[in-house]
Amino acid sequence: LDAGSDTQPSAWRPTAVAPDSGGQVPPPTTSAAPTMSQVETYQHALSDYQGGNYDFAVQEFADYLKFFKTGPFASNAQYYIGMIHYAKGDYETAVKEFDMVLENYPPKANKNPEARYAKGLSLMKLRRPTDAAQEFKDLIRLWPHDSLVSQACGQLKELGMNCPAPAAQPAGAKKNSKKD
Repeated sequence: LDAGSDTQPSAWRPTAVAPDSGGQVPPPTTSAAPTMSQVETYQHALSDYQGGNYDFAVQEFADYLKFFKTGPFASNAQYYIGMIHYAKGDYETAVKEFDMVLENYPPKANKNPEARYAKGLSLMKLRRPTDAAQEFKDLIRLWPHDSLVSQACGQLKELGMNCPAPAAQPAGAKKNSKKD
């Protein structure tokens, strides 16, 4: 599995909050070596996230980061931790988690545009429109050909602002098609 192998939906939508994990306790964290490979650890966490088992997923993504902090899915794992907090309505924590994606991984890392967009939405939920607008503008400036640019422009228009024109695409550049 490649860090970009799952398909990105055409329209970004946060996942609705799913019911709790049925009262189950998330797996405990340990300092022992992981029992699964990087890919298995990430796939298991992603499966729990997609199934709405957020308590398990957040712990599994955290374990992935603990054991494989420079692995190919590290920025993805950090992003999904932010998405779990967003889905639960904990926007302050979500902003901090999205900042960790933006600060700890290079701009070309998988999920960076998504983290900036989700951070902007989180800031809107926190009634911080000026900060949110800056995130949307930065997304447009840093990733002018990403599929989220049109949605970022829509958010700016919703805030009563104009959408800055993205820079011309360099010859041979491809449109971003980030994957899960």
